[in-house]
Amino acid sequence: MNPSNIKPWTVDGTTNSFLSMSLLGGSGTSTNCENDRIYVAVASSQGNNKDILAVITPGIPNQYSLTNSGDITVTQGGSGSSIITKTLISGSPTSTLSATGLPTGATASFTNGACSPNCTSQLTINASSTVAIGSYPIIISGDGGIVTTLYLIVNMQTPFTYTISNPSSLLALTKNGPAVNFTVTVTMAVGAIPQIVTLSPPKPKNNINASPVTCTPSGLPPYTCSVTISYSATNGSSGTYTNQLISGNPNGTVGTPFTIIVN
Repeated sequence: MNPSNIKPWTVDGTTNSFLSMSLLGGSGTSTNCENDRIYVAVASSQGNNKDILAVITPGIPNQYSLTNSGDITVTQGGSGSSIITKTLISGSPTSTLSATGLPTGATASFTNGACSPNCTSQLTINASSTVAIGSYPIIISGDGGIVTTLYLIVNMQTPFTYTISNPSSLLALTKNGPAVNFTVTVTMAVGAIPQIVTLSPPKPKNNINASPVTCTPSGLPPYTCSVTISYSATNGSSGTYTNQLISGNPNGTVGTPFTIIVN
């Protein structure tokens, strides 16, 4: 019997062409249905129908589903992620993921995007600073036309602003004495994109020495960074200098005032 001559069978009105057939020796006498298999007696070359039994069984389709862990919210110039889960239903499907519906200026990438179910993949979307604010439906597609949909929500980028603070309001120096470290903390406004901040220390007299330092806020919001400025004093004037301010670039932000005393 040629399997190509077998017509598709239907279940609940749906045509199913996933059929396989094996030929077994036996003594079947009629067509029979049992255990999701169709048993058919096949005529032999001797003219009877008891020598060969054809067993027709439905094949196992390669099926899976896609789900996501939720919408992605980003600010202009930022990025966000969602976990895509491939869940096996039957068979041994393969699937490579792709994303459509991205706005101009946004790109998508997958980690483990070609894994076979059951498995997970991380979708990351990067939005440039020029992406228009709004909500965009993003369709994640796998092999076989399987899809899951999430929304990319783009919010306006917050201008880069920050504060400068120092835990001490007094810096005491001794002429020709050891250097003294002065700690400064930069805290960035939530929603802004981190940038390098250059801190310029005040030097009210020529015999007071300190050099600019840089600091890049990082970590979890609100982003912060802390640095130390090394101060020293050489021979020269003694005195007390109040209302000293560390300035930052960009934006010309200034820190909390402090006093320098040189003995």
